Amino acid sequence: MLRSRIFATALLLLIAHFSVGQFITAFPVELQQSDSTTIASGQVFVDSSSAMTLDEVLAVDWSEKGKELIQDIKPIEGALTAWVKIALHNNTSQTQWTLHMLKGGLSSPCEMEVYYAPESGTGRFYHARSGYYLKASHRSIIDQHNRVLLDLYPGESYIMYVRLRNTHYDPLELPMAFQDYTYWSTKKQEENSDRSLWEGIFLGMICVMAIYNALIALLSRDRVYVYYAIYLMLAAVYFMYRSRFIHTYLIPEVPYLAKYIWPSSILASAMYLLFMSEFLEFKRKLPKWNKVVVGVVLLCGIAFLAEMGIAYFTGNEYLNNIINTNLFLASVVFGFVTLGVLWKIRNVLMIYFVIGSLQVWIGAFIGVLTEQYYLVQVGLVLEIIAFSLGLGHRIRQNEREKQKAQTSLIEQLKKNQDLQQKVNEELESRVRVRTKEIENQKEELQRQHDHLSEANDKIMRQAGMIAEKNKKILDSINYAQRIQDAMLPDVKVIRNIFPEAFVFFKPKDIVSGDFYWCHHENGKSFIAATDCTGHGVPGAFMSVVGFSLLEQLVKSEKIHHPSQILNRMHSRIRELLNQKETQNKDGMDMSLCMIDYEAGKLYFSGAKNPLYLFQEGHFKEIKGDRISLGGSGILESDSGFVVHEIDLNVPTTFYIFSDGYVDQFGGADKRKFLSRNFKELLQQVYFFPLEEQADLLKKKMEEWMKEGGETQVDDMLVIGIKVGPVKLVKSPDKAIGITNN
Repeated sequence: MLRSRIFATALLLLIAHFSVGQFITAFPVELQQSDSTTIASGQVFVDSSSAMTLDEVLAVDWSEKGKELIQDIKPIEGALTAWVKIALHNNTSQTQWTLHMLKGGLSSPCEMEVYYAPESGTGRFYHARSGYYLKASHRSIIDQHNRVLLDLYPGESYIMYVRLRNTHYDPLELPMAFQDYTYWSTKKQEENSDRSLWEGIFLGMICVMAIYNALIALLSRDRVYVYYAIYLMLAAVYFMYRSRFIHTYLIPEVPYLAKYIWPSSILASAMYLLFMSEFLEFKRKLPKWNKVVVGVVLLCGIAFLAEMGIAYFTGNEYLNNIINTNLFLASVVFGFVTLGVLWKIRNVLMIYFVIGSLQVWIGAFIGVLTEQYYLVQVGLVLEIIAFSLGLGHRIRQNEREKQKAQTSLIEQLKKNQDLQQKVNEELESRVRVRTKEIENQKEELQRQHDHLSEANDKIMRQAGMIAEKNKKILDSINYAQRIQDAMLPDVKVIRNIFPEAFVFFKPKDIVSGDFYWCHHENGKSFIAATDCTGHGVPGAFMSVVGFSLLEQLVKSEKIHHPSQILNRMHSRIRELLNQKETQNKDGMDMSLCMIDYEAGKLYFSGAKNPLYLFQEGHFKEIKGDRISLGGSGILESDSGFVVHEIDLNVPTTFYIFSDGYVDQFGGADKRKFLSRNFKELLQQVYFFPLEEQADLLKKKMEEWMKEGGETQVDDMLVIGIKVGPVKLVKSPDKAIGITNN
């Protein structure tokens, strides 16, 4: 028989885990004249939907279910509802009874509803409610969340259905008991009297200390008091929560807010660690361990936010309780490790802190394990006493250090005053000596001023004379410029001879040592680009010599071959400047071109300067001879300067120039432009119209000089001419015209 009962009980418990409901037949409960009657057995139905009503429960056939002792039923897991059917008989003379859960804390249900009816009655059920998250005004006993008040008449039998609804995921434990209300209320008043006195003293002490330290923090702006005051405030909130002071007096009609108070204990741990770090000056004395403490504080902050999220989104207080308990135990372990680290400090403040911390840690550790939470309160009181003594010692220590610093400051100020007096006396002596020196210097300066005034008057007279002479020289140079401008051929004359041509001419000074020359007669067109020695006035003198010699040799003496012209100019310059006797080395570099339209050829001779030309997109450089006109240079050939012959049977663009363009400094590196860059530039622009080419050359040079922040160093001259397959065209109003075939 015993084996059958055990087997049936095990089978029913197994079905309870995998089916919608579980039914267990109960033994009748006999109320006795005692302080408490435990419900030994009952029928239990687990409603996993939490939606069944009393009528639906009454429709269940309870008679087919077996019997089970309630205390033997394992805690029911999950957020669900359990119905307990109890048959009872009141054998006492008492009418008012309470039904309560034997397991307190989170293991009690969130809501308990009792439906009961006498067997001799009409079947009408009486109703009583209580619950953790039920408003106080809706409970049958206002300040009790797991106890209901029942009217059970003497000698009467009752059928009772107890609905236990769990929403916080903590395992639901079913043991319940009936208790005489008169006996319970009398005993509760006695217990509450002693408990309220202790709770009042304890909470009052914490609140007073929290306010006191908050005021000190406000006045002193010392962070150690800020952290300590917040720590005490959070501890007070936690113990108000544990003693149900908050539930009963602060939020009786909004009890669901209580689930957000529980995580505050984590913040209390964080404030405790910050207080420890500031109180013992970890940042200065233990900087590495201070970083560890900050990391633990951040971990506490993350855990607090996680618990608040769990409370808001799921209401799983069981999970929050596990997190809190584990974090507390971990903080105790961390605290003991910290004690070992604190041994490095070994001062009076460390002793106060260690004594206080040991009190609360030992009390809390034993209290949590034994569920005797008053030990936590006792430990906290002892900690507050130790910390208060430590803070007092810290204040006295700071005062002594302050007085010592003030004494040192006064002594230093006195020394500074003596030193200042000595320095003042020395300065006064130096000032007297210096004043005498200044007076002597003033007299000397006055004498020098008189001499300077006389010298300045003389300089001003000389400056006037120089300015007058400079004006005359400048007027002469400007007049020389007009002469040079009149000497050089106009651009219209050049384009009359060469319709497609440009001249880029930029003197460095008012007058130039570079000049260009052109002429046409007997079907031949001449163009020359010349760079005389020097620039400014000396170069301008040489340009007049060179221009005059070209005019004489070509127009008067009818020498038309470029090499012969350069040969004659070389010898004439040496004769004119008497260079054989005077060792004068002045001369000029020249590029001279002659176009014979009848032969369809271009003839070029150069004194140092080259000829660049493009034919059918191909670039060609023709170098001149390596000597200048005049000077001490010796011709390499007995026949004189070399002449180069170019066929003009295809369109040809050619350029002659002085060295001023390629020798100009500029660019980011402040270097010369150089022939390589000039060739690349011409290859980029030669196919543009000639006038646009001149603008592009000018723009490029301006950008080059601006980038390097340089000024012009020499005269610049570039001439570009384009001719096609040519033939002589006679015209009544001009000697020749050129047309492109």
